[in-house]
Amino acid sequence: MSHASRSAGKPQSGLSAALLSELNPVERLWLHQVTPEQLNLGMLFPPQSNMLEVEVQTAARVAKLVFDADLIRVDHPADMEAFIRQHLYKPEYQTLG
Repeated sequence: MSHASRSAGKPQSGLSAALLSELNPVERLWLHQVTPEQLNLGMLFPPQSNMLEVEVQTAARVAKLVFDADLIRVDHPADMEAFIRQHLYKPEYQTLG
């Protein structure tokens, strides 16, 4: 089922099991970040206004999958989300004056 066909009609009070089964793994990573109110509005993805938080949460979930599958040869950070936040690019600039 394509994204266009999924977004054509608004879901009633939540997503059905059939719709959930049609989501690909990437969409499932984002789905937990969409509120019930947003789902009722027909949104299947989090709003762009929350993009940084979405990226952090998604990166932490992907990293967990990689570590759980033993696909990486580095030590597992105790707090994956904190580790990711520590390595984010932060566009902070000094004021000139």
